[in-house]
Amino acid sequence: MNFKYKIQRFFRNIAIPNLMTYISATMAIVFLGDMFTGLGISGMFAFSRSAITAGQVWRVVTFLGIPATWDPLWIVFSILFYYSIGRDLEAAWGSGNVTKYLLLGFVFAIIGGFISGYATNTYLYLSLFLAYAMILPDNVFMIFFVIPCKAKWLAIADAVLMALSLISGPGAVRVAVLAAFATFAVFFGGDYIRPVINKFRHRGFISEMRRNNIKVNKRK
Repeated sequence: MNFKYKIQRFFRNIAIPNLMTYISATMAIVFLGDMFTGLGISGMFAFSRSAITAGQVWRVVTFLGIPATWDPLWIVFSILFYYSIGRDLEAAWGSGNVTKYLLLGFVFAIIGGFISGYATNTYLYLSLFLAYAMILPDNVFMIFFVIPCKAKWLAIADAVLMALSLISGPGAVRVAVLAAFATFAVFFGGDYIRPVINKFRHRGFISEMRRNNIKVNKRK
């Protein structure tokens, strides 16, 4: 039984329809709250290991609703983007799979936060777009509402950005990126690893047959 199947069984009865819609709405509310409190809401919601161990346990969950940006223009693009990928991914993949993906990502992000002392939701949601591109690679996004671009090409830029953060980012960022990649790997890693394993198994089979002087034809 592989790890992905175990996760599917553990969360088998959990499905939250429109989960990304709720998350996007929370980001909008937090952004508006920050405008009136000078980032006071985000400051209270951010993940902090020291604050959590001191009793502010809500931070374990609330950091997931912190917006990706505080620029008034970019927040509109960000929230619409998260909303659209959540809606489309649920339609194609099912709310159960999206919920399982996000819950596993939350768990990994929280574990990473306790390891490094700080956690961010940014890379988890970036990894969700990688999942989107795996399910709906040819869906087209209008960048700035003008430039059309397929999801698979945006996902490449997404992966490069995450890789650069993994290479050059501070320790807490690296842990967050690893947590995000781990979530993606649980759900989709087999799509890349399994063909490689099968190829080596086939080569081993061919070699064994030749050692036993059994003639075999190579695959074309």
